[in-house]
Amino acid sequence: MRSNRLVSGNLADDLPWQTVKGKVRDVTDILIGVRRHRPRKARRFLTSIGIAIVVYMALRVSVRMLVRVPKPDVSVSKDVLEITSTPTRRLLTFDSANLDPQKQVLTVGGSPADIGARSGRLLAGRLLGSLTRLDNSARQGASRTDWLAWLFGRSRGDWFLRHVDDGIPGHQLVELAGLQAGAQRSAVDIELKALIAAQAAYDIGRPDPRTVGLRAVTRGLTIVSPLRGATGERLLVGRTFSSPGIIHSASGHSLASTEPLVRFVRPEGVLAFAAVGEPSMIGVVTGINEAGLTLLVHPIVTVDRVQSKHAQPVALIARDILENAQTTEQAVAVIESSTPLGSAIFVIASPSSSEAVVVERTPQRFGVRQSSTKQVIVDLLASEPLADEPESERNRRQRPAASRAARALELLGERPPRSATDVAALLRDRTDSSGAKLAAGNLFAIADPSADHVVIIDPAALVLWVGQGPGAQGAFTAFDLRHELRGEGGEPSAPADLEAADAAEIKAAQLAYRALTLLIAAQEQAQQGNPRVVKDLITRALLIAPKLPVALTMAAEFGVQLE
Repeated sequence: MRSNRLVSGNLADDLPWQTVKGKVRDVTDILIGVRRHRPRKARRFLTSIGIAIVVYMALRVSVRMLVRVPKPDVSVSKDVLEITSTPTRRLLTFDSANLDPQKQVLTVGGSPADIGARSGRLLAGRLLGSLTRLDNSARQGASRTDWLAWLFGRSRGDWFLRHVDDGIPGHQLVELAGLQAGAQRSAVDIELKALIAAQAAYDIGRPDPRTVGLRAVTRGLTIVSPLRGATGERLLVGRTFSSPGIIHSASGHSLASTEPLVRFVRPEGVLAFAAVGEPSMIGVVTGINEAGLTLLVHPIVTVDRVQSKHAQPVALIARDILENAQTTEQAVAVIESSTPLGSAIFVIASPSSSEAVVVERTPQRFGVRQSSTKQVIVDLLASEPLADEPESERNRRQRPAASRAARALELLGERPPRSATDVAALLRDRTDSSGAKLAAGNLFAIADPSADHVVIIDPAALVLWVGQGPGAQGAFTAFDLRHELRGEGGEPSAPADLEAADAAEIKAAQLAYRALTLLIAAQEQAQQGNPRVVKDLITRALLIAPKLPVALTMAAEFGVQLE
């Protein structure tokens, strides 16, 4: 029998140690366990890596499916672009649609697919710049989800914008698909998801960090004034609309286009309408239909959040109204029953009324302002249900909108407009409450040299005047909507165009506009960490417009020496 007694007092000497694989070989094995060869460790590690890759690819495919935009099948006619001439103008035509490149006027009709395809074919040269501006603005709100887009190989903001197409009605999606197909036929490659994002830019967009002065995506001012004529009292409407928070180009060296697009749209089965705005938007912020119903939209930011994934961009809601409503009551009913993606103030003027109706709508609330014969509407809420809205109240204290509105009301009281010329003069005003002249580009002035578009509308007479820029200082071109929308008369018979302001005012507006583009470039250089270039650009801006408040503020911020 084997003895367990220690022979020499040393366990290592007395025990019969084995060298057989898997058995105890030394003291270390007794203390921490027998060492075993584990060739499966590497295999397990590689298997885990493989499983992680498979899971990642599955998630990547799932995210791709969630952000995918279903594309309606739209065909485009193979007809070529042609040039046709009339006694007064030369037109670019395609498949019964035409574009006047000199006046920037598009006339188009047909089904949603036809309207989109024909518009894309004719506007291809202008679509890309407009689309880039609006798509970038819509994606500015996606900063918190950028990591998700990057992680799964998607573009910036795709996850953030994944539900926008759910709120766009089918016929409008078809028109957008047609717009894309028409542009591609003209060798301009644009994405459908970018077009969809552009429709929501005014709802969920955020100011570009390179913008200067007013930190807002859009700003507008609308004037509604009664005009007594031979047929009784009617309304004249003046409107200036700009997008100070949206940069025109990726380099940031230019603002919005100074040539607004005028569209005369005659859809099948609904009312024809005229709209002024961005080429890449099928929605409306400034428009009038063949019944004379005028609709002006002021997109605003509120604390209210969207309650439904099927919310519709406000510009597309306005498009629905113009196509289907003939009275103010019908328009108000559509707004109240809608599910908007963002918040907006809707100004509705009818040819049969001497007062405009102002409706305020957020994703959760609805309000109507008290009627008044003379009204000035800016981007501030004023109806009783929304009077306490925090974001609007903050803007009332910090932004110049309230001062602009107060000055416009003063001028309406002092010099009530008797014609469209008087409305144009009011939109060109740049004085303060004391009558002192403000510098061109001052945010407190009514005149806005960087406005996207400025229009005057006579709903009863169905006449539209569109400013040619800069701002309201340039001439206004008149359009006969009875002819353009209803087809009345063999040739348009619009009243005379409105003359431009004096040369000094136009020059001042142009210089202010140029200075603003330099300041935008300065902001971009500041983000890139080039202080010397920043000071250089600010100095150039001050040389062009020495009294521009935004330039003076930036000069103080970046330490530019003034004389």
